[in-house]
Amino acid sequence: MSYPEAWDVRAATEPWTIRPGVPPFLDPGIDMLSAHDIDELFMAIYSQPIGDSTPEDWFAAQMGERQCSTTEPISVAGATGRIGTDCRFAFVTTAGRGYVIQLYRLGDDFSHDPSAPYDRAWFEQVLATVQLHPEDAVNVAPSATP
Repeated sequence: MSYPEAWDVRAATEPWTIRPGVPPFLDPGIDMLSAHDIDELFMAIYSQPIGDSTPEDWFAAQMGERQCSTTEPISVAGATGRIGTDCRFAFVTTAGRGYVIQLYRLGDDFSHDPSAPYDRAWFEQVLATVQLHPEDAVNVAPSATP
């Protein structure tokens, strides 16, 4: 995906699992893109196999966990997706894998800094640059500490 040149990048170091109480910016299972010069602005990208779930069931589960009550269809890299109308999330599935892409701004208030154009239109422009490679995903769980 394309993102502003000055943003910091941190790749996930572990498979994504639910980690209650761990904020996304500290979760080792989430790829993070952040604007070091704008407080509390980041994008989080994470994925997992959807197992036996249908894409619709997986979307519904992800939306519920993130308190997104309404979404609209979106295509990301040619894959089936949903984008929140009341949240800053996009949910995409392809080849048995689900992806969550989050644009976060302090308090989710995009009017906080009118000079920063990080609104839904900007988010959709970034989503248009996403390339998905589910065949490269690593689904192994971390090994237990000896």
